Amino acid sequence: MPSGFAKKTTGLTDDTEQRQPLCNVDGVLFRTGDPIPTEDPCESCKCRPPGFACVLRECEVKPHCKAVRRDGQCCPEYQCGCEQDGKPYKDGDVVPSPQSPCYVCFCQGSSIRCTLVACQFRGDCEPRYVPGECCPRYDHCPPLVAHQERLPL
Repeated sequence: MPSGFAKKTTGLTDDTEQRQPLCNVDGVLFRTGDPIPTEDPCESCKCRPPGFACVLRECEVKPHCKAVRRDGQCCPEYQCGCEQDGKPYKDGDVVPSPQSPCYVCFCQGSSIRCTLVACQFRGDCEPRYVPGECCPRYDHCPPLVAHQERLPL
């Protein structure tokens, strides 16, 4: 809605004096195509006799990012990145888990998301656990052979 105006008027054409279509917005005259000031930075209005036409700007949405709004700007700026222990990470980067090596963490937008690591265990030999690693190693085990079915000929 035009700024400083309590109500929106239809802005009837006033071409009797200047023979050019004008918009009358609460006593202020605008020529065809002229921008009409608004209080809302997301709204853009132009003179389109006999009134005016306004459109709302659509803002890009970035999921998982932190939106920072600034006075006088329609759309927010987004902060898409993470920080852990003072070290910055970009969106999508692997982030060391602060909890344990059994979690894998990623920077997603502006937050760190972690999931539990899925380990594979074998019942046919002894596992070897390494400090600082989540899943056991099977260094001295026979190689795994894929199960193959034999069909009669």
